Amino acid sequence: MRIAFDIHGVIDTLDLSKLAKKLYDEGHIIYILTSMHWSDEAEAYLLEYGFKKDFNFSLYISVADYHKELGTKIHYDERGRPRLDPETWNATKGQICYDYFIDALVDDSNVYAKYFDSDHPTMYIKFNKDTILKDIDDLLEMHMTKEPYIEIKKVVYLIKWNANYDQDAICTCGHDYKGHFNKYEGMAPDGCAKCQCGTFKLKQ
Repeated sequence: MRIAFDIHGVIDTLDLSKLAKKLYDEGHIIYILTSMHWSDEAEAYLLEYGFKKDFNFSLYISVADYHKELGTKIHYDERGRPRLDPETWNATKGQICYDYFIDALVDDSNVYAKYFDSDHPTMYIKFNKDTILKDIDDLLEMHMTKEPYIEIKKVVYLIKWNANYDQDAICTCGHDYKGHFNKYEGMAPDGCAKCQCGTFKLKQ
């Protein structure tokens, strides 16, 4: 099987290094699929959380590097983070999973979920520290069947704009709630239009 893990909000939130090592040693292909470019900094960040190439993961796939190879014009914010228009950026993980025949992506962001519909070959596992291990166990069990066909039960997580929520509530990114939705696309949850932070999180 081919299983991909996001970094931010996933492997830097829950210790998944031992699980990745177990899967890797059993012959599964483990990917790191994240937004940031591959660099010494990225490698050091992974090591901090117990992830090392050819030890418990096989390949690092960067959304930014993917677009760089395609020749897509990438912009960088004041912190040096790569940025594209939200629709292109958010759809890329789904395309990468398709290109690499990835069976499951473990990610914490709701903005990618809509690109993993029932017709997409990759199972999108919404990160939840209470259920993540069970989700992967269930996935492995499905793929170990001796029956003629593998029957995959998919759960697709979708988020929608809530008209009853305080539209002027401020996100941790500093921008309002309503600005995290695309009014030209039926209030699709495309992330913040001003800074592309992704998912709205109420500023406390």
